Amino acid sequence: MKVQGKTFVVSGGGSGMGRELTLLLLKRGARVAAVDINETTLKETASLAGGLQSMLSTHILNITDREAVLKFPEEVIAAQGAVDGLINNAGIIQHFAKINDLDFKEMEKVLLEEY
Repeated sequence: MKVQGKTFVVSGGGSGMGRELTLLLLKRGARVAAVDINETTLKETASLAGGLQSMLSTHILNITDREAVLKFPEEVIAAQGAVDGLINNAGIIQHFAKINDLDFKEMEKVLLEEY
């Protein structure tokens, strides 16, 4: 896929694979709206973008905040003008277990809570 000149939203863009996807897309000439719940790590991603920061917008978003989620597309369009693709990468690490073996607090962390 040719990404040069395209605009992508990358969830989880503050760290891990999301950060690496963000930086790789920027290096290949794409514009990126990086979204994450963690403002500190988003700032680190922006810093790592170096001279490509002008092609990057960062957005703090907690997906449990319905109002913020509904406003998010407008925020991205205002920053980037358009979106050509979405990479839904965000997630959290948990130990591998069957759902029946998790206690409710762990289930809520994975499914609902901020971290």
